[in-house]
Amino acid sequence: MNWVSGWLPVPPQLDSLSCGENELLQALRKAATLTDLKFVEPFLEGISISESDDGGIILPPFRFLFPFNMYFVYCQVDVTSKNATIYGLRDAETHISINFTGEKLTFEGSFNASRLVFVGDYLSNSWEGSPFIPDLYRYVGEDEYSAELRDLFVSLKFTLNTPLTGKMSVTDYQIGFNDLFGFKLNFKNVTRTFREDRFELSDEWWEDNSERIRSLVAFVFASYMPHQDCVFNDIIGFYPFLQKPTTEIMYSEKLPRFTEAILQVASLLGANPVLFNSQTRNFYTTNGSLLRFRFTSFVLITQTIFGVWRISHLPQENESDLFMFNLSYIITLAMVIPLICVFLVINTAEVVHCCNQQLYYISYLRKNWVSLSDEEIQGSYPTGRLLNSALQLLGIIVVGYYFSGCVVVYVINIIPFHWLSIVPRRYWSQYLYWTHLIFYSYLMLMSSMLVGIVAGTFICYTAFLIPFHSREFNITLKTKKYHTHSAFRSSLTLPFEYRAFEILNRRIISFFSAGLIPFQTLVLKFSLFCNWMLLSHWGHLGFFRYVLINGEIGLIVYWTCVLQLGGQFYASSLKNKESWKSLGGPKWVKKWRRSVRPLAIGQGGYYVIRRLTVLKFAKSLLRGTFRTLVALNNV
Repeated sequence: MNWVSGWLPVPPQLDSLSCGENELLQALRKAATLTDLKFVEPFLEGISISESDDGGIILPPFRFLFPFNMYFVYCQVDVTSKNATIYGLRDAETHISINFTGEKLTFEGSFNASRLVFVGDYLSNSWEGSPFIPDLYRYVGEDEYSAELRDLFVSLKFTLNTPLTGKMSVTDYQIGFNDLFGFKLNFKNVTRTFREDRFELSDEWWEDNSERIRSLVAFVFASYMPHQDCVFNDIIGFYPFLQKPTTEIMYSEKLPRFTEAILQVASLLGANPVLFNSQTRNFYTTNGSLLRFRFTSFVLITQTIFGVWRISHLPQENESDLFMFNLSYIITLAMVIPLICVFLVINTAEVVHCCNQQLYYISYLRKNWVSLSDEEIQGSYPTGRLLNSALQLLGIIVVGYYFSGCVVVYVINIIPFHWLSIVPRRYWSQYLYWTHLIFYSYLMLMSSMLVGIVAGTFICYTAFLIPFHSREFNITLKTKKYHTHSAFRSSLTLPFEYRAFEILNRRIISFFSAGLIPFQTLVLKFSLFCNWMLLSHWGHLGFFRYVLINGEIGLIVYWTCVLQLGGQFYASSLKNKESWKSLGGPKWVKKWRRSVRPLAIGQGGYYVIRRLTVLKFAKSLLRGTFRTLVALNNV
């Protein structure tokens, strides 16, 4: 038997599926005949490819070296439409020996009559007009598929590196396929698409075999999991893209519908590019929502630049000029807040995928580790009720800010911040003035909705993050009122689950962390300048003084709550790590515990929210206010 060597490329990680794929897998996804695959031969490093009589693709037996985090099969998932494509080798009588050397796992084996299989449709939801069946994946490839693996037994002893869990040691883990994977499938009722050398199973076949296919796919992907006590039917929960995500573990049933309605309205108005489907529980985006959001972002950026330019050219010769300067300056500061939110969500594809990952992780926890009913969870976790109240309060603040802002735009005179100020007064007309009112009312609506959505997203995430982290990962909790199964806190499971939680948290926090430092600076500057305006121009402000008071109090209260929650999260992370001293288990568990860094909200290396951060913020605010009073008395 002739052997040739080659590298099989690393598949994209589960947290970067929306970022594209390498050229080989991109070609495999589209390939159904030899002609489609010829141009990727250079990537296979000498592996010859030939075409069978029935139009299939034949690979000769070859020796291959899997990279460290490669699977037996590759799965590519479109998180927006939940379609998937799976690649593998068919009709393979396989004998595999596994050796761990350095940072790679070496697989050596022989494959007889190996052919590529394609399960799934990544490109579209239907073929030839037939409807796509939800949660099932079509077979695209040859007209008959057969697979038989019997008496295959694998014994592993290695360090597992999976995309969502970091490093995890598995000792003498054994996988047996004789009972769970001993089967043979023959795909019948195949229809042929004439102009494309592809085949499709009928809808009746998928309806008859839906559960079996879903279980089969789930088992193939979950076979490497270190949960030796997993029930076969529960394995599917580890890969939640095979099922509709559930959010009942932390959130009420009203929240998905409320989120869908708010995001839909905001998207139509151009205040947000992200949408949500309450039926499939998936975040997504469209070209229309992106286009409208980019237009709104352009308007916000242009208005801010115009305001800064006008402020820099204002005279300050008398008290009236000084009042106009201060008023324009504080409005420009307020415009920076939605501008920060624009830059936080400007990478829309990553934001969508990150939000879906959070829902999938919650679904995985609910499916595999929580045995309580929905009523018991809602009765013991206060986050659902508190979250609804917090979101309602946030909605009232957003509506109140928009209403008061529109009143100010109507009542206040034209100031240098407005576009109309550069138009000579003799050219002013009723139509031009109404255009001015409509423009700034729209700008006020977009700004308030954008800030409210970003703030609400952060509130929803912390409602899951803080209670779950402080309760379920603390193994010495005095109350012992855990929601997850006791095996969740075992020495073989806790490191695996904590790494998944840690990586997910670090990725989500990375989106918000970029705005923490500028937002805190803005809150301090805005609050101090509001105090200055209220003390020095109280008689000239009119109704605007109440807008400043509400805006200042709202920003201070919101940021104080963020700092308090962040400090509590950091403190609970330290307590969790301290509780792991009684975890026991093999020696590697102790090494893992020492390697864990406490989780925190912030930008690593620059700004981290700890317990004393809220006190430092209050100290800076009081000191600045005192200095403002001293400066006012000296004027």
